[in-house]
Amino acid sequence: MHSNILSDAAVLSVERLYPVSGFQNTASKLPFKTEYLTAQQFAAQIRDTKQVTRKEAAHLLTCATYCNGAKSRKIVDIKSVHAVYGDIDKAFKSELFEQGMHELGLAGVQVVAHQTYSHTAEAPRWRVYVLLDEPIAPSDYLSCWQGLDTIFGGMLDINAKDPSRLNYAPSCPPAETREVRTLNIERGAK
Repeated sequence: MHSNILSDAAVLSVERLYPVSGFQNTASKLPFKTEYLTAQQFAAQIRDTKQVTRKEAAHLLTCATYCNGAKSRKIVDIKSVHAVYGDIDKAFKSELFEQGMHELGLAGVQVVAHQTYSHTAEAPRWRVYVLLDEPIAPSDYLSCWQGLDTIFGGMLDINAKDPSRLNYAPSCPPAETREVRTLNIERGAK
């Protein structure tokens, strides 16, 4: 009797990996390292908020890959982008933030959001990362960023709308803490 081995084989699911490219400082032209992390590992890295005396002491990151032979972190040297990120700084409105987070949660996308170094109770500051199901070309980034800005009621900092922009890793002043929120990370996206 002939048996079909494949019919009894377990189907393996491959978990998506996101590139996280680290930079030493704002003058860095290329990453000093690129790690490929699961959404859960990325969230854990963001939850690991460092206490530093100034935000510039924290390293910087992007969720992009760079072309072979890249000479800089400029858009022309970016091969693909794996997350859309937005800063909510001076225009923060709690109800719009909560509404945007709720909408992203309902959409089933994987989100990591954290309060930034400059956050205070009087002046809330957040950075939101939406991990993409598929990488996008740098030329598609702006339309994705604009969609995220719409979800958050136009609160995103327009100066932080390009995929080559470096984001400070989560940090806070000594003896302080910062909140980190995730959506659809632990159970995966729908």
